[in-house]
Amino acid sequence: MILCVCLITFTYTKAQVSGTPYIVGITDIVGLDFDGINDFVTVGNTTVLNGLSSYTIEYWGRFANFNQWTTMISKMHAIYQANRSAHIQFGSSDGEIYAFIGDSYNYTINKILPNQWTHIAVVFDGSQAVNSDRLKIYFNGVLQPIINVGAFPATVPSNSGSFTIGTECNTTSPMNSSTPGIGLCDMTMAELRVWNLAKTQAQITASKDSFNIPITSPGLMLYYSMNQGIPNGNNTGLTTLTESVSGINGTLYNFGLNGSISNFILVPF
Repeated sequence: MILCVCLITFTYTKAQVSGTPYIVGITDIVGLDFDGINDFVTVGNTTVLNGLSSYTIEYWGRFANFNQWTTMISKMHAIYQANRSAHIQFGSSDGEIYAFIGDSYNYTINKILPNQWTHIAVVFDGSQAVNSDRLKIYFNGVLQPIINVGAFPATVPSNSGSFTIGTECNTTSPMNSSTPGIGLCDMTMAELRVWNLAKTQAQITASKDSFNIPITSPGLMLYYSMNQGIPNGNNTGLTTLTESVSGINGTLYNFGLNGSISNFILVPF
């Protein structure tokens, strides 16, 4: 009998997000890299957000830049922006984040830093009386001070637009490789989760550093771990982004899927 003893060590790295330091005991992470030129994912017209009175969208992101109106997550109709179910993007080149429902939005006073992993969570709770409480934004589990513009509805508007990652839909036709939308984001993303509940700060903090979470987690509707294929390897045979809970897979468009950009890549924390 051969006894194998494995020693696992973690390197702790401190990253700064506008005065909110955090320490994560993870050495690196596999995520999907978007080139900011024409890479995007579309899930199509999924209806999971329609009519909800609460939701949480959270993910890890690492951003090469913050070009104005570049989009991380969007569920909207190209013509009827008042029917946005969710829309998360950068408002300028400085790194503040805007979160929309319908025509109303909140944006952060603090800014994230480029080329560092940041956990972002947007929490909608239509039962709250104050607009700043109806749509909250967290960086690394820290509730962010925001500026509010407009009044949020009690329930999420329904629309027939595409749920997109790394872009926003600007067409009424199905998106494809030649119609990549607008606001293409130069980023690496991992662990995208969509919940049908308003997670508390404690819940966000408790689970944000957990990867490959159970797909039976209460309230989890969509889960894209984004750790497919061979990190930095040849993944040209992949065409879909796997969704683990409901099988609502996304379609990968224009990714090179070979090498250290436009691919599933390993990035140090």
